Amino acid sequence: MVRIFAISTIVLLIIAHAGNAQGFSDNIAQPISMENSSANKKPSLSGKTIFSEAKGKILRWKLDKDDVIEIQKINDQYIELRSPVVKKKKINRQVIHWITLKVIGKDNDRGYLLDGDFNSQFRYTRNKYIPYQADENHSSKFYLQPRGIYDVQADLYMPNIRNIPTFPEKKDPNLKKHRLKPRDTWVAQAVEILAGEKLYKIPVKSTYEYLGVSPLRTEQGMRHMHKIRV
Repeated sequence: MVRIFAISTIVLLIIAHAGNAQGFSDNIAQPISMENSSANKKPSLSGKTIFSEAKGKILRWKLDKDDVIEIQKINDQYIELRSPVVKKKKINRQVIHWITLKVIGKDNDRGYLLDGDFNSQFRYTRNKYIPYQADENHSSKFYLQPRGIYDVQADLYMPNIRNIPTFPEKKDPNLKKHRLKPRDTWVAQAVEILAGEKLYKIPVKSTYEYLGVSPLRTEQGMRHMHKIRV
């Protein structure tokens, strides 16, 4: 079991696994094409797979069939509405997301095949005594590369936040020559999907900071937790 906890965008906590981009040229929302270039990629003739690059590195997804990833995320949303009828209306709400991803397969060119359930609840106050209301429920299947890059069928809405976290390409805490140290930073492209008449993808440049390792007591005993600020 791998768990990720996120509160807004402050600190992302990643518990290391027990065993040890898509790029965009402009900054405007673009309709998603039905073409999926990853699906048409030819197998490598070198004998290497998408998992080969992860050898010897800690900050990589290393999953087995039937492994489960749980993501719990809370964020405060500040929404401003404008229309010819309503000049201006502000809405503050708190949303909690519960995401469960199960590994159901593996592809040497695309990564781990995940079967996901995406559920969210909301309330218009931060008062802990006010219950949350059901919001959205979605299911989706997609591929996750070891570095954290998503490979999603073009007509799927979920996951609507993609490629977070993306781990550094060359540095890692486990490498002697290219060791990732606390306070080291890197930049990677993420994507947010918005649903309207079509699905729109918005490129997001994400900056990461590695905060180091902390001990964490779990049901399975003490584990090492790598902290990354997004």
